[in-house]
Amino acid sequence: MRLTEFQRKKIVDAIMTQFGSEAEIYLFGSRVDDNKKGGDIDLLVAVHGNSGDLELKKIKSVTGIQFAIGDQKIDLIVTPDISCDSRLVVREAVRTGVRL
Repeated sequence: MRLTEFQRKKIVDAIMTQFGSEAEIYLFGSRVDDNKKGGDIDLLVAVHGNSGDLELKKIKSVTGIQFAIGDQKIDLIVTPDISCDSRLVVREAVRTGVRL
């Protein structure tokens, strides 16, 4: 995984602040491969129950992450239920990703 422990902690903190401690966070894409360089930070967040305005929480999470670790390209996908989400990107993130 090509994130420092500091980056990982700040990402988790920013997402948990918005979505709560029950949120599941997956890092996927090129940052999972230690042999690659560069790349954006691809994240999947699975929330449970009534989570309110997901889009606003998503924006606040990305802003919080960028504020904490610096200006980086962050792609954040939010799903209320992994098991019922049929999007290919969600299935691949769970299959190939690393849970933070």
